[in-house]
Amino acid sequence: MRTTARLAWLLAAIAVGGQAAFAPRALAQASGGSVGTTAQVVSAGVLVGDAPLAFGIVIPGIAKTVAATAATAAHFAGVFPPDSRLRLSLTLPTQLTSGGNTLPVGAWTALYSDDGATATATSISTTKQTIIRVHPVTGAAHVFVGGTVTPGAAQPSGIYVGVITLTGAFAGF
Repeated sequence: MRTTARLAWLLAAIAVGGQAAFAPRALAQASGGSVGTTAQVVSAGVLVGDAPLAFGIVIPGIAKTVAATAATAAHFAGVFPPDSRLRLSLTLPTQLTSGGNTLPVGAWTALYSDDGATATATSISTTKQTIIRVHPVTGAAHVFVGGTVTPGAAQPSGIYVGVITLTGAFAGF
């Protein structure tokens, strides 16, 4: 009988333990939260030419250069998202015109500055695209352009004009 009692007790223990092993367990309560999201949309910015390249009086047969650091250099300025990058490209004339007359222009130089000072400016290409980074706080961008006119010995008198175009495309952060 003892063996039977022990066997019954063992079977009962297995049954109770088995029920515990297969009993549904309590699950933790699900929790969660929400947060807001924001985005500030700003214009990509615009470059504006605010000073022309002015060679002033030019004498026939004598080349005249205006450095990109000179007060009479062309100047472009703009404001963009701070610390963003711009892809700059210049389109420069090979001659200035006055009526039917032409005046060769070239030997272009260009500088970029994020603070508007030529003393801190760096050289950029006048023939291919250049990627620059605008001011990290203000988003300012300044480009200065200089060049050289080369009048012929018999260059006709006149007011010679041309167009310098600077294109700036947003290139990310």
